[in-house]
Amino acid sequence: MAEAVVDAEAGAPFEPPRRLRPDWKRRLLNELLALFVALLFLLAGLLVLLDSAPGHRWIVDQIAGLETASGLRIQIGRIDGSIFGKSQLRNVRVSDSRGIFLASPNIKLDWTPGAWLDNKLSVDSLTAERVNLTRRLGGRIVAVGTTVVRGLETAGESGVVEPYDGWTDLVITPERGVRIVDGLLTGWHEPEASHLLMLEAVAGRDLLERSYAASLATGYLWHEFGDEHLILP
Repeated sequence: MAEAVVDAEAGAPFEPPRRLRPDWKRRLLNELLALFVALLFLLAGLLVLLDSAPGHRWIVDQIAGLETASGLRIQIGRIDGSIFGKSQLRNVRVSDSRGIFLASPNIKLDWTPGAWLDNKLSVDSLTAERVNLTRRLGGRIVAVGTTVVRGLETAGESGVVEPYDGWTDLVITPERGVRIVDGLLTGWHEPEASHLLMLEAVAGRDLLERSYAASLATGYLWHEFGDEHLILP
């Protein structure tokens, strides 16, 4: 006959403390890993659905439902292609409270939303075509930031800008010069900064020295949160 252990004071059966299984840490880790993988598959499925015809329709409807405080609205007929690469927006109309003021039957997009994650340079085909067309028509290319200078000069090493996606070790110096960029909007850099070599390649030493002398005399602020410097020789 089985005998029950009874607490003498309370008169209730005694229950031994429960113990965790020796492998509880491994089991918990496996369950968390399985949950993470399931979430990844769910996210991938949602992205695939978003880039399908129903997903494109949903995006178009969401954009059509947006309206700014000034009454600005954007309407898109449909989206062809991939929203994560090359696509075309058909029958685009932009309107405000007074009606439609901009319309286009076809707008081409060429972008990579996740490119910034790996911190690589990316010059898409539309940017390359626009830069080349501007130069052919006698316009000037003004880069906003030193990274843009390196990107365009890397993509235009041959003198013509081509689509580019990758890393670069290009160092722009007065000896190398610039082949695509004509001007630059940037901050004020320290005397020992290597960026000054790039600025000299764009502006020339004389203009660069005169502009920095003016900045010191006027009291402009330096570094990332300081004043901007437009170099347009």
